[in-house]
Amino acid sequence: PTLSVSESGIYWLQITDAACTAVDSITITQTNGLENAGIGIILYQNPFRDRTKLSLQFLETANCSIEILDVSGKCHQRISGIYTKGNTDIIIDLADKSGGMYFLIVKSSGRLMNVIKLVKE
Repeated sequence: PTLSVSESGIYWLQITDAACTAVDSITITQTNGLENAGIGIILYQNPFRDRTKLSLQFLETANCSIEILDVSGKCHQRISGIYTKGNTDIIIDLADKSGGMYFLIVKSSGRLMNVIKLVKE
């Protein structure tokens, strides 16, 4: 069987075979065709109220920048640093911002790695 989804997120999957049923959660990370080799990117809680967690997995040390833009292109938050190989969790805090759509831009060494649509409730 094939599973098709329209957005990244956590989904519950139920499989039934004869009299046996198994239920488990799976995480789907949607790709958008942008070059993101070397960085695994997962966003937890989207839509979110005040905060969301960005999980990055680096295959090697990388100079990475993250920007949060509103729909007009105004930058509301910028985070940058040199991240070592492994997992890094970053809390995106927009508690003082209005609800609506934002864009999370991830760049590594100046190259665009991913653009993720954020929805603040």
